[in-house]
Amino acid sequence: MQTGALLGLVFSVGLSGFASLSHRMFGQYNHNVYWSLKVWLIEISQDALGLAVAGAILGAWL
Repeated sequence: MQTGALLGLVFSVGLSGFASLSHRMFGQYNHNVYWSLKVWLIEISQDALGLAVAGAILGAWL
């Protein structure tokens, strides 16, 4: 169960986190990177929590 949660967390940060980081940093019209990084952290934490829970469920199921 813990292994599935850890894998879900690693994949969420590794895949979705770094893929969307460049869009958040360089896609701002006013170049306000600090605000966009706060929004990015909120989005990534939501993805990480969801995939960690899904990984824990799959780890417990298998």
